[in-house]
Amino acid sequence: MKACCGISVMELKPGQILAADVVAGNQVLLNEGAVLTEDKIKQLQEWKDVERVSVFVGENGDSVKLPEVSREMLEQYNETVTSVRHAFESARAFKTVPVDDLISVARTMMGSLISHYAVLQAMKLQERVGEYTFQHSVNVGILAGIIGKWLKYDEASLGQVVLSGVLHDIGKAQIPPEILNKPGKLTRDEFLVMKKHTVYGYDMLKGADSISEEIRLAVLQHHERLDGSGYPFSLRQDKINKLSKIISVADTYDAMTSNRVYQAKRTPFAAVEVLEQEMFIRMDANVCLTLLHHLKESLVGNHVVLCDGRSAKIIHIGRQGADDLIVQTNDGEFINIGLRQHGLIEACEG
Repeated sequence: MKACCGISVMELKPGQILAADVVAGNQVLLNEGAVLTEDKIKQLQEWKDVERVSVFVGENGDSVKLPEVSREMLEQYNETVTSVRHAFESARAFKTVPVDDLISVARTMMGSLISHYAVLQAMKLQERVGEYTFQHSVNVGILAGIIGKWLKYDEASLGQVVLSGVLHDIGKAQIPPEILNKPGKLTRDEFLVMKKHTVYGYDMLKGADSISEEIRLAVLQHHERLDGSGYPFSLRQDKINKLSKIISVADTYDAMTSNRVYQAKRTPFAAVEVLEQEMFIRMDANVCLTLLHHLKESLVGNHVVLCDGRSAKIIHIGRQGADDLIVQTNDGEFINIGLRQHGLIEACEG
């Protein structure tokens, strides 16, 4: 895949992917990586200062389009989750991580899953009851890999990021199942046991020559926070491994937007709000901003359900995230979600 030097806005088609920011004056209208929808194309065509944009094309010169969530993609995603489940079960039974198997999983994810933006949707279409830990490990690997791509990591570094995501919770294989799968809030003592999974994971990977110290540190430190409020060592700022900072953001986002035994999932908007509050203070701002920036692009065009039961489409997300969101209802009404605090609207997935 390569960038096309330019195409007339009148020739654009839904599904094409921008290869460069679209800028008019000092304003960025759409960012590199944005997937073009009918609404976005219409906006570009109506903007008098924009005549041509750059899109990605394949080797044959045809424009690259965002793939739909295909049956093959869903099957591959499910196969990946199953492979991770087997690896966790092996680690629990034999106290040894099947590293080669998980490296193979990470390579598969690098070669296909993280190359498709549609996989973000596949992750949420395929929630499997009773398999949160395994699915979460796959999701974090995918999401961390996508963040790495957005950060322009080279292939070798990207492999380290993906594998770190897949392995980040491997220490939970040593947490008693009655604590790991408890359908309710953990007691103080149970939480202290749960927190040990980072150290367990690091120790389990110590003897694996094919796992770098960077990855082991990501497993150990993915719950550390910039202000020292994390665990296991209350590290601050630059004392935290760079890979850990990516994994912690991916881990937090997926945990919030997934159903767990003790907590219902939140909408992407709620997760965005949390990350906006956490960055600069507890999480790396560059990683958070990168994820938030692209998430907002991907959410435009999606549908939400208003608190009065009406369906609406997201047509704009501003700098303030969920407090600067404009939707258009099926009957044509435009509503600013900033009015949400007055009880007029509620952001829900739909």
